[in-house]
Amino acid sequence: MRVHDVVVKNDLDIQKLKMISTEAGRYKSQVYAYLNGNETQIDVKSLLGLLFQRIPKGATVSLRTIGTDDLEAMEAMCVLFEN
Repeated sequence: MRVHDVVVKNDLDIQKLKMISTEAGRYKSQVYAYLNGNETQIDVKSLLGLLFQRIPKGATVSLRTIGTDDLEAMEAMCVLFEN
């Protein structure tokens, strides 16, 4: 399991969320995002989950990846959430 906090630098519109969800789906690992001090868990592979929970610009998101390719998944998610 890998954990990393990122700050969302730009608004995450529907196209960006779709890109994040699609990229997360390419990995075998589970990919989760936690908001509000780890109170809210979002399955990043679920576009609906990402759309349902608003992630505002400037928010700190704690990313967690669990699985055989968790390092690769974490690196990709950090890039997408930060840019």
